[in-house]
Amino acid sequence: ADERMTLNLYPNPVADRLTLVFNDTRLLNSVARIRTVAGATLQTVKLTSFRQQIDMSTLPAGIYFVNFANGSVERIIKK
Repeated sequence: ADERMTLNLYPNPVADRLTLVFNDTRLLNSVARIRTVAGATLQTVKLTSFRQQIDMSTLPAGIYFVNFANGSVERIIKK
C-alpha cells in the first residue's frame, strides 16, 4: 500500500482561521511554527490532532510560512 503523507492547509489566502489537516503520525504532538518571510516565529502551535485550526486573525496581512517538524514548509497568504 502506498501511504502518501498529506498535509493540507486551507483556506489560502486565509482571513481568520486556518485549518490544517495531515496524516503523518510523526507530526502528532509536534510543534508547527508560523514564521514571517524574515524568519521570525510569530506563533507556535502544538499539533494534538490530525485536523486542527490555527487562529490567524491577529496577524497582519502578508505572507507567512508554516514550518513543520518533518521539514515541510507551507506558504500561507493572510488577507
